[in-house]
Amino acid sequence: MTSRVGDFDVVVIGAGPVGCVAALAYAQSDARTLLLEANPNSARRLAGEWLHPRGLSVLRSLGIDPAADSAFDSGRGFAMFPDDQSPPCPPSVCEQRSRLER
Repeated sequence: MTSRVGDFDVVVIGAGPVGCVAALAYAQSDARTLLLEANPNSARRLAGEWLHPRGLSVLRSLGIDPAADSAFDSGRGFAMFPDDQSPPCPPSVCEQRSRLER
């Protein structure tokens, strides 16, 4: 079967974590979606080994629950290391600092 770009409503370039989620979201909204990846070796690299809680919410809204099939325990949280060399902080604190500095 041969397809042309005009056969699709959306073409997503890059099948990394963001590209895959974007393509899935479009496809689930009934858009004819094509996902392209130039690097055939990209699937060999592990990506998303640590997902931000907001990212997990997006995946779950698309019907993907990474924890459902996991043989591993989830982490207990994470810290952000600000560019200004201040001490590490939880994301909510760093986000507040960033808003105050603007």
